[in-house]
Amino acid sequence: MLSSAEWYAQLGWKIVPCHGITEGNRCTCGGSHAEPKDIGKHPVVSWNSAATSDIETIRRWWHTQPNYNIGVVCRPSGFLVIDVDPRSGGDNSYEKFQELVDGNLPPTLEATTGVYNVSSELVKGRHLFYKCDPSEELVGNLEKSGLRGVDIKHNGYVLIAPSNHYSGTTYSWVEGRRPDQIEMADAPEQLLQFLRKKNRKRKGTSYSAGDWSGIFEELDFGGEKIDIDDIMAKG
Repeated sequence: MLSSAEWYAQLGWKIVPCHGITEGNRCTCGGSHAEPKDIGKHPVVSWNSAATSDIETIRRWWHTQPNYNIGVVCRPSGFLVIDVDPRSGGDNSYEKFQELVDGNLPPTLEATTGVYNVSSELVKGRHLFYKCDPSEELVGNLEKSGLRGVDIKHNGYVLIAPSNHYSGTTYSWVEGRRPDQIEMADAPEQLLQFLRKKNRKRKGTSYSAGDWSGIFEELDFGGEKIDIDDIMAKG
């Protein structure tokens, strides 16, 4: 784990230690988890402030516990990850997802995650990595778009090989799609346009009545009619 964590750090990726999995499928945190998926997955330190590429810091973490899993924080590392979870219909949703961007998803780094029994068939989850500017503001959950089982990891972290998964397998790079075999592709503009948060304004800008109309259209007020002009008049 340590040598792998060091290698990722040398790529400029921001690393964070996550609790590992011991014999008996127990989490190294020593606690019990209501959801098995949380075993060996939660960070040991604050992922959004402590993640680093500093080799000495990484060595201290893994010398404390050699069985820690390896997490990488996506946004400051300069990429997003398309997370395909077959348990929630992610494989079918991913096909629809590709259609929405006209199949414009170039070959890139790809990894497998856990192994799941779906309709009596063993299938693996997938992570696809695309370069993405840290300044982008992207949606994370695509369920509202009818794409259950496909999430976007940008403002968050993912586990990477050779971390252990609670299903009994390990996170593994797909042959031919490892960081030493293929360059991570840039996220296509069409993909980013689909994922960008709508109606998000930069700090210091004002909203017009038309802007607010678009925002309120996305909210559910239980059928209550909202008079935008009245709201704007009241400030």
